[in-house]
Amino acid sequence: MEKIMLLEDVNLSEIQITSDGKNINFNFLDMYEGKPIASMTCKNVMHFIYSNTFDDNDYGFACYAGEVTLQSFTSHEDIVHTLGSMKYRFKKCDMYGNALGFEPMEELHLVGIEGGEVSIAVLCKKLPTLQRLE
Repeated sequence: MEKIMLLEDVNLSEIQITSDGKNINFNFLDMYEGKPIASMTCKNVMHFIYSNTFDDNDYGFACYAGEVTLQSFTSHEDIVHTLGSMKYRFKKCDMYGNALGFEPMEELHLVGIEGGEVSIAVLCKKLPTLQRLE
């Protein structure tokens, strides 16, 4: 459950959800030069949380993202706990919030994009791919 730093001090420039709703692509820019530096694809997305602090006077994207991180889970207990803590809605629970009848997965990955004007959490069944463009 170690958190791995994928990118630091970047600008998030674009989010694309594929037409089938299963994958999300994120594009990042160098925060000083504005040139594309990385693209990340999350496949088999189960849960996506997006929050921002934009107001009417803000430009929106591209916006600062201090950290892009990855946590991977492989034990059934850690996966169930993570889904519960992220408020994943499509699982059966008892009255105490414990998962019942949840189909076991071999792995689950949590991508976090935080530390700026956006806060994003993505839970996906496949290891995200990060392509550096530098």
